[in-house]
Amino acid sequence: LEVNGFEPYDIEFMEIDTRYNPAKALALQGNKECIKEAEILLNMANQRHDNDFAVKSQLIIAIFKAFQGHNTQVNTILDEIKDVIPNTKDELKNYIDWHFIKMLNHLFSKDYDILKQELPGLINFTVNVGAYSYQPLFKGIWGKVLFENNETSRANDIYYELINFCSENKLAGSALLLWYLLAGSELKLQNIDSAVSIAEQALNVAQNPTIKNHFFIVLFKKQLAEIHAAKADHAMASMYAEQALQLAQNLDLTLWQVKISLLCGQIFKLKALVEINEKVENVQNAYTMHMEALELVKNIHNKNVVHEIENSINELNQFCQRENIDI
Repeated sequence: LEVNGFEPYDIEFMEIDTRYNPAKALALQGNKECIKEAEILLNMANQRHDNDFAVKSQLIIAIFKAFQGHNTQVNTILDEIKDVIPNTKDELKNYIDWHFIKMLNHLFSKDYDILKQELPGLINFTVNVGAYSYQPLFKGIWGKVLFENNETSRANDIYYELINFCSENKLAGSALLLWYLLAGSELKLQNIDSAVSIAEQALNVAQNPTIKNHFFIVLFKKQLAEIHAAKADHAMASMYAEQALQLAQNLDLTLWQVKISLLCGQIFKLKALVEINEKVENVQNAYTMHMEALELVKNIHNKNVVHEIENSINELNQFCQRENIDI
C-alpha cells in the first residue's frame, strides 16, 4: 500500500496506532477478542522493532489474563517486559500500567500483605507525577486492603471520596471498580438495602451500550447473587448466579467461573436448609457445584481460592453428617 506523502513504514505505524486503543478497550471490557488483536499488534510491533507497542501489546494480554485469574501467566509476561519498559517512548504510562496489572493480580490472588507493602509507594508516585486517572484505581485497591483488615469505615470513606472524584472526571471504569468494592463492604456491614441499590445501579451503568463492560457485568451479577442469598431470596440469588456463570463461561473468565460455581454450590446449601422436601436434591446439587469449582480451579494457580473451596466443602460435609445425608 502506498499513500502520497507517507512511507510504508509510516503507514505501518499508523495502522498499529489505530488498532491499539480498540484492542485495549476490549481488554478493559473483559472481551476475549482482545487477545487476538493484541497478538496481531505484537507481531506487527516486533517486525518493526517497536519496543513501545510491543510492550503495550503485552500489557493488553496481561490485563485480560489477570481478569481470567491466570496469575502465573501474568507474572511471566510482566517479568519479560519489565526491563524493556525503560527503552519505550511512553515509559511513564507503561510503567504505571505494569504496576497496576501487578496490583490487580495480587488483588485477585488475595495477596493482601504484598498489597499493603507496595501500594502506599505507588499511590504517592501517581500523585507526584500527576497521573490522576490512575489514583482511584490504586487508592481503591488500598481501600480493599483496609477492608480486609477490618477497617471497614476507613475503606468506605475512601470509596465514597473516590466515587465522587470519578464522577467529576468521567472515569467510568474506575467508578465500576469502586462501586463493586463499596457494595461488598455494605454487604459485610449487613446494610443490605444499600448494597442492593449500589450493585443494581452499577450493573445498569456497566450494561449501558456506551460502556458495555462485560467483566463488571459478571462481577455485579455475582455480587447481586451474594446479596440476595444474604436476604434469603434464593430464587433471585440463583437467577443472578446462573446468569453470571453463563457469561463468565462465554468470556473465558476462569477465576470467576470458579468463584461463581462455588457460590452456586453455597446457594444450593442455603436452599437445603429451608426447602425440606428438596433437601437431598439441593445438597447433591451443592456438592456437584463445589466439585466443578474444585476442577476448574486446576486451570489457574490460586492457592487462596483452592483453600476457600476446600473450606466450603468441609462445611458442606459437616452439614451432611448432621443431617444424615449421604453424598
